[in-house]
Order: sequence, then structure tokens, then C-alpha cells
Amino acid sequence: MILSAPHRMLCALSAAVALCACGGSDHGPYTVSGSLSGLATGASVVLVNNGANSTTVSANGNFTFSATVPAGMSYSVTVATQPAGQACAVSQGSGSSTGAAISNVMVSCTALPYKVGVTVAGLTDVTGLVLQNNGGDNLTVDRSGTSSFSIPVGSKAGYAVSILSQPAGHTCSVLNGSGAVTNTSVNITVICPWHVAYLVFQHTAANPNTIAPYYIDQSTGTLTPGVAVMATGVDPAFVTVSPNHRFCYVANDEGTVSAYAIDPATGALTAIAGSPIVTGSRPASITVSPNGKFAYVPNSGSNDISVYSIDTATGALAVVAGSPFASGAPLGWPRSVAIDPSGRFAYVANGQGFNSIDGFTIDAVTGALIPMTGSPFAAGAGPTWLAFLPNTNFLYEADFLLSGVTAYAFDPTTGALSAVAGNPYATQSYQILSLAIDPSGRFLYVPNTGLKDILGYAINTANGSLAPLSGSPAAANMNSEFMTIDPSGLYAYVTYYAGASNVAAFKIDQTSGALEAITDNALASTSGVPSMAIASLP
Repeated sequence: MILSAPHRMLCALSAAVALCACGGSDHGPYTVSGSLSGLATGASVVLVNNGANSTTVSANGNFTFSATVPAGMSYSVTVATQPAGQACAVSQGSGSSTGAAISNVMVSCTALPYKVGVTVAGLTDVTGLVLQNNGGDNLTVDRSGTSSFSIPVGSKAGYAVSILSQPAGHTCSVLNGSGAVTNTSVNITVICPWHVAYLVFQHTAANPNTIAPYYIDQSTGTLTPGVAVMATGVDPAFVTVSPNHRFCYVANDEGTVSAYAIDPATGALTAIAGSPIVTGSRPASITVSPNGKFAYVPNSGSNDISVYSIDTATGALAVVAGSPFASGAPLGWPRSVAIDPSGRFAYVANGQGFNSIDGFTIDAVTGALIPMTGSPFAAGAGPTWLAFLPNTNFLYEADFLLSGVTAYAFDPTTGALSAVAGNPYATQSYQILSLAIDPSGRFLYVPNTGLKDILGYAINTANGSLAPLSGSPAAANMNSEFMTIDPSGLYAYVTYYAGASNVAAFKIDQTSGALEAITDNALASTSGVPSMAIASLP
């Protein structure tokens, strides 16, 4: 059949439509792509299309999904995994594929806002303290504790905390005040010093043979690491602070004493000229006289006492003529020296090898030791530590072998010792190495090395006798060698010379004397702490 011209044209058009329907023209499938902006350097974001096809994008610019979308089908681009510290949002991310590739998906990333927090430690009352972040965001603080600046800081952005206004009469300092936010909120420590604890470390892997300041918080008793960790001699064994809290001294087992000046504003230590100074063999401790003019070091290895005069202006030590002074019998192992509150008499505990206490009169001008009539005085089995009850005529002795406490009355005229009725006061454990008396003179504590607890006694200030405290002993959860009580009488700390996590902190009940354990994460990594001492700052 012969078609007319119009029919031939209609047929041709029908063929073209059929060809197009069979793929001869652009009917997909289509790619899905777009652009990414705002991604932080080194970060990456995972995008997904239609819940299945994902792509990881690690730089700003264009991206394309690997799977295509058939004609007439929908697409939906979402964020599967956000980059650390950022939030990415998708715009123009969904629709239907009709007639062309999809290329207008937009993904934009912004930094997450993080808080800049501040923990103020030390003084409970810091009225007038104003902090500032990045030169403009001010934060007024009036109590110790944690608070935050009002303006958040984005990830990777910087922060710089400074003190705009100090509390009246005090000097606070920022310990870790600047840096860059790294995908998390930050917390700055501001110290307003009240009391500073000085811990000596023997075996800590990071800082062996050092002394480090820790700030005590007035409201909680927790310790915050300070600044300026200082070197000591080899194997520091004992640390003490002068009565005026201006100087700090460390007896080192190698046979030296290290001396430091205490910064009255910050508690930081500075080595004193001439330090360290030589002692006898294996010094066990160091005691400063009540007037701050003399220092006494019992040398357990050489069985004598090194005596030094103290320059009251600089804290420097100078050997006293006649030093060292003999103490006890051979192998007496002198461990501690106690000086009566008047500063006239000194007593030496002659350790495990000789069960006696040596008594000396102190030369008021030179500090030299003059043997006392009637000395040595009989003592318990293995006296290791001596401590006077403040402003009284009673002396207490910790007994290494007797596992108890012996109490003495001393004659303020002659210095002679006499046993108190009720002696000895038994403890629970073998190897009692020290005892501590609170500043009010009401409570006496004995760390039990073997049993990992602390015995407490109430002191009868009229006759010197002891009575166990209710609820005693308190668990220390660690071997306990040496106990230090804060000058306020609010807090107590126990240390041990070897191993890990060997500092325990306690709050002292001011009525009953009971010890309540303080959780203190700052001390979790300490090790090898044979001793600590505490200074009050002005």
C-alpha cells in the first residue's frame, strides 16, 4: 500500500517516539553529587544516599556518590557520621531524578560550641575574683568550685583565660589558661592559694627524686597539683616546713638536706643558695626549732644528730660547731627529734636498735645539743617517732616493736621524762612508724602500716592519757607510714614510701575527731611518697 505524504510524516514521528522510549535519548540513570564546605582540616564526614550508598568526604569541594539513580526515582542525601567537633547539615539533598544529573546537593559544616569551664580551688571565699576569656567574656566568681563562661568556643578555636580582678588580699593564678578546643569542653584551673602541701617522691617514674607542691582546697581538703616541681637529692626521705612557713627542707637518704624558699603568694619553691648541704649517713627526718633558728637531723646510718643554724632572712643552713652530736648506743638508729614547745629541750627516738630516748638541752645561742642529766630515758620497744602535745608538758612516742604508743610527762625545768599512767597504749599493728597530733591538741592518730588503717585517740590534756575514739580505726586502703595534719586541723593526709597511689586524704570531725575519707583523683597516680609537709600562705 502506498501512503500519502501526511501519513508518511506521521509514521516517521511515531518511529522517533519509539526510538526515544527505547533509550535512544537521555532518560538516565543519573549521578548524585554536590559540594561540601566548612569541614575542618584533617576531619571527614560520611554521607549516605537513600540510606544505602555512602561516601566519605575528607576535604571541602565537590563529591559524587558511586551509585546512580534511575530516571523518575527519588534521592535523599543525609549525614551518616558527623566529623569530630563539628555539625554538618544538608540542603537541597532530596528530590526526584528527572531529565538530568543531580549536582546541587549542598553540605555545610560548622564547629560545635563548647563550654570553657573554670574550677577555682584553694580559698573558699574569693569575693572580688573576676576572670576573662579571650579578652571579653567576663566571669565573676565568689566561691571555690566550678562554673563556666557564658560564651561557648567552637572546636579548633582558641581560648585564653586570665584574671581581670583579684580577690581582696589574695593573689590567684591560672594554671592552664590557654590553648585550643579539641572536640570537647575544657576546664581551666584557677588557684587562690590557702595551704600548700609539699610531697616528696622517691620512685615515681615521671619525676623521681623530686618535691612537688599541691594546693589544698579549704572547703573540701582535696589536692590540686601545683607548678614548679623541684629536684631533691637522691631518695628524699622526709620533708618539713619551718614554723613561719617561709622555708621548706628535705632530708635525702643519700646524706644531704635540700633547702627551699616558699613564695608567700603562690607557694612555689626556689632552691636556697648552698643547698643541698651534707648530713651524716642516711638522715631519717628533719625538725626545725619553734623559734625557726635551728634544724636537727637524726642520721640513722651514722647514729648521730646533725645540727644547723638557719639564716632567718634567707633560710640558708650552716653547720653548728660540734655537729654532729652523738646519740644513743651503737646501732641506735635515731629516727626523729622532738623539741618541747619552749624550744629548750630536744629528744631523740633511738629506733629499733636501742630502746631509749636521748634528752638534750639546747644551747639558746648556738643550737648545740648538751646531754641532759638522766639521759638516756627508758622507752618502749623500738621508739621511732616523738611528738609533743602543743602547749603542754606531754610527749608521745610511737613504738616500732611494741606496736603501741607510750606517753610521757616532762619536767619543764629539767627536761626529765616520766611515764604517764596507763602506758603503753596498744595499737593493732606491728611496725608503727609515726604518730600525729592535731593542732588543737585533742586528738592523736597512729597509722597502722600492716593493717592499712589509722587508729585515733582522744587526749586527756590534764594527765596525758589516751582513750580510743569512737569508730576507730579508720580505713586507709593503703599501707600507711607517715601522717600529716593540716595547720587548720580540718584535714589529714597519710603517705607511704613505696608502691602506687600512696596518699590518702581525710576530713577530721571537729567534735569527735573521727576521720572521713576524701575522694581525691589528683592523687591517683602518685607513688613512692615517704613524707609530706604543709605550709599556710599569708
